[in-house]
Amino acid sequence: MSNPQLLPDLKARLDAFAITPVQLGRMRDTPDHVIALSTYPGDPSRDHTADGLPVLESHNVQVMIRASARDGIAGAETLAYRAYRAIVGRHLLLPNPTTGPRRYDWIRAPRVPAYIGHDQNDRPIVTFDLEIQRWGDVTPPTPPTPPEPEPEP
Repeated sequence: MSNPQLLPDLKARLDAFAITPVQLGRMRDTPDHVIALSTYPGDPSRDHTADGLPVLESHNVQVMIRASARDGIAGAETLAYRAYRAIVGRHLLLPNPTTGPRRYDWIRAPRVPAYIGHDQNDRPIVTFDLEIQRWGDVTPPTPPTPPEPEPEP
């Protein structure tokens, strides 16, 4: 189950640290300096309510960073490490302009940012992945209303 607020929450976190521009989804051709956030499949959430809703959401995000050919690998790595330090952590409240702050219990990067090559315009690309867990927005069921007492005869 995908959390539709996850990528906007991460973008808002990067925006708060003036780490921009950020694109959601695939990396587009412009601008030269850009961070792209996209989700990818991973292990499903294992704990569920009786209604089948995930109690503990698990998500995977790929963070791709590109710099201009002039700034080279060092420029891409610098931007990548700024994003890495802004996002990775425990018990983060990420700002969301639509829903208000949302708590993410665990945002972990299994590896540090790594250079993966250049694009067709000779711009360097660095990437890292995130493993994210947060308690789901599960509303406990409302207890049944007790029946009205029967009137006495």
